[in-house]
Amino acid sequence: AMTFLSEGQSLCKLHELAYSKEELEKEVENTVREFESYKHEFDRDRIKEQ
Repeated sequence: AMTFLSEGQSLCKLHELAYSKEELEKEVENTVREFESYKHEFDRDRIKEQ
């Protein structure tokens, strides 16, 4: 009975880990996208100044 409990717990931990990994990847994607658009605007402004 004890092993079943610990297996259940580690399964839950694994699920949490997988979830937070997905969340992290989404965050990274959003950050990259924001950075890309910021960089794009920055380049556009720099071209105007020349």
